Amino acid sequence: AHENCPRAGLFADGKNSHEFGEPYCMGLLGCKGPISHCDVPKRGFVEGVGGCPSMGSPCIGCTEPEFPDEPYGPFLKKAPAGFFVMEKIHSIPGSLEAVWGRIKEKLVGRDI
Repeated sequence: AHENCPRAGLFADGKNSHEFGEPYCMGLLGCKGPISHCDVPKRGFVEGVGGCPSMGSPCIGCTEPEFPDEPYGPFLKKAPAGFFVMEKIHSIPGSLEAVWGRIKEKLVGRDI
């Protein structure tokens, strides 16, 4: 569900909700989207409408065969950290490339 989540870009930017009702990534509030394999955020529940994160609720992983057992329950317990750590590690090369690109833009036309 994480790949299709309307809030996934906020996760990539490090913007996390700390309370319900905030418009950021809900990983810290127990969202199980990163460990769920569900396209509901993309297709919606009923006639293309709905989906936990698009309606303001963390994903609880209800489409998974293991639901409601661990790691999907208890519902509002944070998902295992492994996914979040690996996603941050995978984002490092892109972040470094973006920073290097900005540095090169500033150096163009200067004698180095």
